[in-house]
Amino acid sequence: MNPETTGKAPAGTNRILFSYAALGYTMPEQIQYRTQLEGFESDWAYRHENHIVEYTNLPPGDYTFKVSARYPYSDWSDDVLSYHFSVMPSLWQRADVRALDFLLTVLAAYAAFMWRIRHMKKKAIQLEALVEEKTQALQAQDDDFERMSKEDALTGLANRRAFDEYWHHVFEESRQSGTDLQVAILDIDHFKRINDHYSHLVGDQIIQRIGSLLLCEQTHLRHIARWGGEEFTLLLAGTPADGYRYFDGLRRRIAALDLNDIAPSLSLTVSIGVASNHQTSDYVDGLKKADQV
Repeated sequence: MNPETTGKAPAGTNRILFSYAALGYTMPEQIQYRTQLEGFESDWAYRHENHIVEYTNLPPGDYTFKVSARYPYSDWSDDVLSYHFSVMPSLWQRADVRALDFLLTVLAAYAAFMWRIRHMKKKAIQLEALVEEKTQALQAQDDDFERMSKEDALTGLANRRAFDEYWHHVFEESRQSGTDLQVAILDIDHFKRINDHYSHLVGDQIIQRIGSLLLCEQTHLRHIARWGGEEFTLLLAGTPADGYRYFDGLRRRIAALDLNDIAPSLSLTVSIGVASNHQTSDYVDGLKKADQV
């Protein structure tokens, strides 16, 4: 081969063979060789008398094949033959293609990451909405239970528990402020006789009718409750004289109710016991006094 030549191996080349020979006028068969493929080998390789060297699966890149000769036991010749060549890369091995591939991989990873973040945010929002929905449902359920625990199912009025809590609270307030309060217990007269004569269904309708009338009195009364059975509790802000006038008028309005839609010729009366907060030692005593009147 020429002392200094160049060449290119096409992409996909997997076998490169070099054949070389040194000229000698005496015993050329004894000439020894050494080779080095710069870019692949870091040192010379002793080839003995071999004239052929083969390389396989060289990666793409630039190489210089060098060969040097000598007779046995003599120094290596300074006349080194060199052959420069390049192994061309395949498309996927090119630096620009690899850079583009790396960039696309990074972009794809970033896009996947951002999609994952958006997906997680969406899930988090959905979960937050679900938790809020469940929380509101539980709160509504708690509110319903609280309302049901303090509401009379038949009339929709407050029940005894609710009235006890309210009366206890306002009684203590009135003692501090000096406000006049009248607590009353309204009792339907001869209610057992109504149940026995007309039926318990009619008795329930009577209680509902009284409850409806009392609901219309909310502008005058501070609190209304079904105390239990045929009894109702009422709170009125005012003096004993105010209480007497109001509750006597209420008793008369109830006695004048037209109940023919419930049962023909049915009429009823009620008794109302009233006690003033200033006449009692505590809220329990006030209810006892109203119940005894």
